[in-house]
Parts: sequence; structure tokens; C-alpha cells
Amino acid sequence: MAILKIMSTIEMDRWTSRLFMVYLKEMVSKYNLKYTLPIVKNGGLVVVTSHGFEAATTVESFHGYWPTESSMYCQLCEMTISVNTRVHSETRIHVKNITQAIDVHFTRKISVVMSHCLLCNLTVSDSAEHATTDPTHYSYMKDRVSEVKQIEGTTDKKRKLSHCDVCNIYLTPNTYEDHLKGKRHLQTIREYSDQRETPANMIFCPICLRTIHCNSFQEHCNGKRHSALSKRTARESQTQCEPTDQGDTAR
Repeated sequence: MAILKIMSTIEMDRWTSRLFMVYLKEMVSKYNLKYTLPIVKNGGLVVVTSHGFEAATTVESFHGYWPTESSMYCQLCEMTISVNTRVHSETRIHVKNITQAIDVHFTRKISVVMSHCLLCNLTVSDSAEHATTDPTHYSYMKDRVSEVKQIEGTTDKKRKLSHCDVCNIYLTPNTYEDHLKGKRHLQTIREYSDQRETPANMIFCPICLRTIHCNSFQEHCNGKRHSALSKRTARESQTQCEPTDQGDTAR
């Protein structure tokens, strides 16, 4: 205990992360699982999505633990832990939950209808909506996604995040075009148009800077001009994810 008291915060984080990695490797081996392990970088725990993006998180968030007044609640397994969390952490069901694939929004499926966000340490019913509407998640995506690993089989040494200026979110190249055609993006444009006091039955397109009749708006968004301008806007606002000297800090 005396040793722990004189450890700096960084040393404690590194010590905790390394102990966690030992535990996780043992569990993956014990239950014969195939899983891409997180890494320890700059003293913190870093997870990797199925698309190859990295972000800092915490051991507590990785487990999905949420402290209560007298115990610990596991969001992944939906149960209260009144004894040592180590016992629960080594159960098959918990290990299965923490080793689910991590998607582009840094969430992982824990049931048919629920996912767990590794950045916010919250369970959500719609990961895409959570990533789009939650300002805290947006802040974490912007601040923590600082370095991207090369994905096996690709030629790009680094990947880029595209920024949707309309919705004010960062997306991967694989999801950007789908986002532009999605209901949430189109709804945001309609709301923006309403704020501009656009004439009835007309919608203002902030990408093309022109007003379109509502009956033709979907066709307009699928058109060549709108698509070309959207892609050009994305290229101009792409954020090259560069490694930082100090690394990301988790909560």
C-alpha cells in the first residue's frame, strides 16, 4: 500500500492498464476466444475498432462498471456486484461481453437491442444516434481519436475522418456517404431550413446553398451535383489523425 501511495497518477494508470492486459489475455486464453486486444499507450488503455481507429478509454469503461453508493453495477451483464469485482470479471458471460467487436462509433453489442459505448461508459439503444446527438460522445471522438493504425490488407498508412458540417460530427470514409443519404442527416437539413424561415414546401440545402421544393429534396440529395459538393466539402474538412506527443487522457 505504501508503494501505491507514492505512485503518480500516470504511473497508477500504467500499472492498472498493464494488470488489466494480463487479466484480459488470461481470459481470452481461458475461454478460447478470438479477439483483437487493446494496447497500452502512454500509460493508458487504447481500444481499436473493427475499422482500425484507436481511442483512449479506461479499465472501468472497458468493463462497463458503474459505481453505486454501496456496490458496483455491471452495465454489460445488467447486474449489481456486491462482492469483489474480480470474481465477476472472470465469469464467462462478462468476458464474452467485453470481447465483442467494437464498431466505428466505439460501441459494442451486448444484446439484440443494446450496445455499450466505451468512450462514455453508457449503454445505448442506438449507437449511431448516440454518436450523432450526444455532445459528450462527440467531444470524446474529437479529442481521443488521435492516432489510427494501418488496417491489414489496405495500402493507406493512415485513415482520415470526414466531418459533416451540417450535423457537426466526424465519420469514417466508409460511413460518410451512407450518412449523407440517411434520415438523420436529411432531418438536420430540414431543421436548419426551418430556422432560416424558408418558404412553405421549400427546403434550403446548406451544401448547395439553394432552395429546393420538398417533393424534390430527396432526389436532389441523390443527384450528382449535391453528391459532388458533399464529397468536396468532406475532403476540405477531413481531419488527418496524427499521433500526439502526450497521448490521449481518459476520464
